[in-house]
Amino acid sequence: MATKIKRCLYIGLGGTGMNSLLHTKKMFVDTYGEVPPMIGFLGIDTDSGAYKKSLESKTGKEITLSPNEQLPILVSEARPIYDVNKEAFSWIPEENLYALTSMTLGAGQVRTNGRFAFTVNQVKVAQKVREILNNITNARIINNDTYELLSSNIEIHMVFSICGGTGCGIFLNMAYLLKQEAPKCKLTGYAILPDIFKSMAHSGMAKVAPNAYGAIQDLDYLMHMNIGSNPVKLESINSSYDIRERPFNSVMFIDNKNNNNDTYTHIDELAEMTSLALVTAAGELSSASASVSDNLDKNISEGSMDIENKKAWAAGLGVCEILYKGTELSEIYAIKAGKLVIERLLNACVDTEIIVNTWIDSADVRIRENNGFDQVTDFIYDKTPKYDFTQINDCGNAQPEVDQYLNMVKAKDDVVNARIGELSSRVKVQLLELLTENINKECGVATAENIIYGIQAQINIFLSEMKEEKDVLTENEPRLKSAVEIAIADLSKYDGRFFKLKSKLEEMSDEVMMVTRDLAVCRLEIVRRTAAITFYNSLQQQLLNHLDFIKNIKNALKAVLSKFTTDLAKIQNRVGRISQTFQIDLAQSSVSTIVVKPEEVQIPDFVRGITLEGKIFGFGTVDSIEIEKVLLKYTRTLNSAINWSATSIDDILNSMSEEAFARMVRLATDKAMPLFRYDYRGYTPKESPRDGYYIGVPDKVNNRLFKDGYFKNMQHGTADVDFASIGLKDRIIIYRQVGVVPAYAIAPITNYYHEYADCRTNCHIDSNLKTRMDREEFNLFPKKANDDDLLDLWVKGFMFGLIKNEENTYYFKSAELGDILEDNWVLLGKYRDEAFDQFRRNKTVVRREFNAYIEDQENKQGADAMKTLMESVKAAYLDKYSQINMSKDQIKTKGYEKIRELITSELNYVKDM
Repeated sequence: MATKIKRCLYIGLGGTGMNSLLHTKKMFVDTYGEVPPMIGFLGIDTDSGAYKKSLESKTGKEITLSPNEQLPILVSEARPIYDVNKEAFSWIPEENLYALTSMTLGAGQVRTNGRFAFTVNQVKVAQKVREILNNITNARIINNDTYELLSSNIEIHMVFSICGGTGCGIFLNMAYLLKQEAPKCKLTGYAILPDIFKSMAHSGMAKVAPNAYGAIQDLDYLMHMNIGSNPVKLESINSSYDIRERPFNSVMFIDNKNNNNDTYTHIDELAEMTSLALVTAAGELSSASASVSDNLDKNISEGSMDIENKKAWAAGLGVCEILYKGTELSEIYAIKAGKLVIERLLNACVDTEIIVNTWIDSADVRIRENNGFDQVTDFIYDKTPKYDFTQINDCGNAQPEVDQYLNMVKAKDDVVNARIGELSSRVKVQLLELLTENINKECGVATAENIIYGIQAQINIFLSEMKEEKDVLTENEPRLKSAVEIAIADLSKYDGRFFKLKSKLEEMSDEVMMVTRDLAVCRLEIVRRTAAITFYNSLQQQLLNHLDFIKNIKNALKAVLSKFTTDLAKIQNRVGRISQTFQIDLAQSSVSTIVVKPEEVQIPDFVRGITLEGKIFGFGTVDSIEIEKVLLKYTRTLNSAINWSATSIDDILNSMSEEAFARMVRLATDKAMPLFRYDYRGYTPKESPRDGYYIGVPDKVNNRLFKDGYFKNMQHGTADVDFASIGLKDRIIIYRQVGVVPAYAIAPITNYYHEYADCRTNCHIDSNLKTRMDREEFNLFPKKANDDDLLDLWVKGFMFGLIKNEENTYYFKSAELGDILEDNWVLLGKYRDEAFDQFRRNKTVVRREFNAYIEDQENKQGADAMKTLMESVKAAYLDKYSQINMSKDQIKTKGYEKIRELITSELNYVKDM
């Protein structure tokens, strides 16, 4: 049965993100035996050195991030670039310019440095993202027997710390770049909080907490964005981008401590947990419980967990994996099966004569030169002269015309060589395909070897015939040349007579032309056979090379066979691997007699799983160690091997005593506790954040955790528990998700603020954005609405022409925020309620400018004019002044409740003025 999986792109930013990517790649190999083709990785860093860290998978395979999965964004001459393009970098605060130096060894924990490096390399980043998205959406993926797509959609998961300069400096730009390159993708962020780094080092951590606070404040502001928001401009060197939407569908925060005060002290531990979550997000558990992004996106949109003016969007997660992998038993079986594969490849069981003859005569080869076939010579050059010799104009001197004809029809060296090259190239490809096809079958190595011997024998026959025919033609050529010379002389002599017969002259001319044609044909035949001999000699050399190549494969297979025999003697003493921090491995060491039945090993299945070019033929390009890995990769996936290593986790759970089982469940629950603590700090939400377990088991009906509500009954509180049968029979995944809460509720954020307030470096990515937040009095923490005057200013804005609705879009006038070229009109939004929300966000400027303008008008126009205006407004506010572009019936329509609430408040306010 094909494994169901989603298309996912995993992006790691900075050193922390790269580390998490590596652990995620390892987890895919541990889970699926490989990285599925619909999974992509991209690590981005400002460090010039390649990320060379490696991990060993449970299969013994070394896991690394390939060069194609890494993208360094380096800037060697930062300050000159800034000096030439200052207008594009207006977002860099002056206090951070001192740090703007070479970025080839990191960003120096300065967020604007990271963003600067990203901006300079933005085109390269976009190209790389497109390349990887194309790879994981390649149409050929659906032709894969191993995997089945859970969905046609793509999910993007981005991991970064919000502590340093690179990941913390580029995650927002990267998010919006992804929104441009993949607008329909769900984007989930995984943000590592700073305490893990403080626990690992006692120095060099001065900026991690301030950066975290600045990043969370930037992110909080942008997560409040909606389609009607006044856009935020992201500047690049050659372009700018207006954003009106939040950067992520959801964001998970990962701390180093949970609510039990279990503390983790190394980033690798958090990378392991994150990798478990990321792999889970691609598998069936995420589909059964709905996408992680879908769940949180819904919670964010509902707004039921918002506090005052703060939107709830921050979430946390925890994961634990319970495994039973009978590694030792499976390995014994795999090695024995590997020995059987080798033996069956080396044994001869196919009559290759038919294969050889069929190939020689096939439409794409056609190289037979016996039994009446002239396939090579006919391909190289036509045996019939291209032009006919039909007339001699000067019978007295026919030699020039004969020479001209012979020169016209002789074989052209460049044409002959080109045809030899074309045939050789085509046959070379077909020979490689023939050998590759047959070596990748039952008895394949022996078959390929015997095919070569068979082709060699046939070619020897063809060469012998070619050489004999060429010798005869070579001997005949001088005779034909002499005959031409005699015929020319006879014709010339007869033409010189005073009395001559026209018919005789024509007869002798015909004789000259006939023997000339014979000479031309003879010379063509010599060229054709010479070329055929050249072709066959080249093909013979190819065959010898292939024969050596296949003998090397045979010897390498024999070497692996010998090693397998040795390994079987050692494996009895092999011990199980230590499980990772967020895993519980229940495998027990045991030994049993294992027999591999011949029908359990299928050579076509083995070949299908080989990733080397040419499959088994590719064994000749690698060493015996690599061949061993290829063999074990296949045999470890055979049914019996899977049964030993994977299918017995429910049996193991069912065999546990009640006490041991309860202890294991408590341990798994503790490990799965989210590394996310929150504190509402005195506020009370309308609805508590969702706290839910999503538990993936092989088959929930038969699983001990599910039966009789065992796991749910062990949980205290109101956590939801959903089980899903995920079909992975070697593991149980406990995924816990909590959220959403407003960003201010992240428990340690007040600690970050104190260091942020004392930090001399600007810890925001955009000074313009920071200015805008300050003007709007934006704060991470809730602020009780005290905006009674805003409804008054909103209504008076319509009264005094400071607000307008033009082409179904609302604008307000501001000298400070507007553009004089647009007469200082500032966009509010299309819908009235959204326009009012945007109006409220600009309340500081609105209060100052509107009040000043209204006071000025009152002074200029006088009390009577104001009284007249007020009466007019009271009498006809809805029809004359409100500028609402909806009928009363439309306002009452479902879906426009907020607009109706606002316009009702306006009318009530006008009535009481």
